[in-house]
Amino acid sequence: STTTYHVDATNSGCTTASRTAVTATVNAIPTISATTPASRCSTGTVALGSTASAGTINWYAASSGGSSLGTGTSFTTPSISSTTTYHVDATNSGCTTASRTAVTATVNANPTASAGAALAAITQGATSAAMGGSVGGGATGGTWTGGAGTWTNATNASTATYTAGASETGSITLTLTTSGGSCGTTTATKNITVNSSFTCGTSTVTFTYNGASVTYGTVSIAYGGAVGTKCWLDRNLGATRVATGSTDHLAYGDLFQWGRGADGHQLITRTNSTTASAVNGTTATLSTTDTPGNALFITNGTFPFDWRSGQNVNLWQGVSGTNNPCPSGYRLPTETELEAERNNGGTGFWGTGSAQNNAAGAFASPLKLPVSGNRNSSNGSLSIVGTFGGYWSSTVSGPNSRSLLFDSSNANMYSDLRAYGLAVRCLKD
Repeated sequence: STTTYHVDATNSGCTTASRTAVTATVNAIPTISATTPASRCSTGTVALGSTASAGTINWYAASSGGSSLGTGTSFTTPSISSTTTYHVDATNSGCTTASRTAVTATVNANPTASAGAALAAITQGATSAAMGGSVGGGATGGTWTGGAGTWTNATNASTATYTAGASETGSITLTLTTSGGSCGTTTATKNITVNSSFTCGTSTVTFTYNGASVTYGTVSIAYGGAVGTKCWLDRNLGATRVATGSTDHLAYGDLFQWGRGADGHQLITRTNSTTASAVNGTTATLSTTDTPGNALFITNGTFPFDWRSGQNVNLWQGVSGTNNPCPSGYRLPTETELEAERNNGGTGFWGTGSAQNNAAGAFASPLKLPVSGNRNSSNGSLSIVGTFGGYWSSTVSGPNSRSLLFDSSNANMYSDLRAYGLAVRCLKD
């Protein structure tokens, strides 16, 4: 400890009148009393802290030697990309701590996730291949989510599998979310295509028509030749049931102008086998676009007898065709496909020879086509309901479009005015 000594002087027998104090000071060696390590995510600076019993705190990059990086109770590191240990000591009145104390700046890795390779398409109810995903960085695990189906081993990024729901179709987004670590989470996604486990003839099709959900059955017919096998809806658009007879008015359905969407112009109220009325009125104002923007039946009594001013031959062409009124994946038949139906695969008109090339043959077909009548292009009136059947194809012919027409005595393909209203029977692409 600090001690005071005293001195005097003697000369020829004479001594100083009093002694003078001389102090020997013993300074305490300072100590580092506390440190505050810190951490961060990814590259950057880290703020560290330290306290000492006395004196000035010095920061170093090494446990011994080297120059001071800074002084004080806090120290901000330069930008670092990995965990780094710094060291501190304290100096007080020329005395320095015996050794330096380590203070660690921890750099934690951000989580990473990979969804893995693309997945092959599956059908409803089927199970996918393993996801093949992975997590890394600071993540210690990951979980797969998404879809309306079920997961197996969902918490294993690599081996998890997905079983599609019974009703989901299309592109389904699957998401891998990381877990663990101290730097939050991240995600990776990929899509899997779920195809309908569809069997034509037994499967049904549910879709929205005229603002309501409807369910239609399907009919499979093998025509042979270039047409092959086709899958049709079992009733006309707008019909409430499969025809029980050629003049079953509940199976007649609605009457479309060629190329128009299901915008309400086609809606027909059926009273009995020969009586019907339009739900919406008429207008003589032609549309200058593919979508008239109203539910009125557009009349036209002059050439080219189209509801559209400036004809468009690209309407109703295929499942992605403009204004296609059929449910997703379905379309209007081509003339060739309707002619194959009339000829029943080439074995005779509707299967039993020319005697059945008429409305009776149309109903005898598996499609059970009824005589729905038509709607006049000039004034929008309904005519020949219960005696005549008219069905649009997607095929164009000059200013007109091709249709299948039949009555009690004959059936054939004709070129019809596009402003006419005829029935629509859809088939699967």
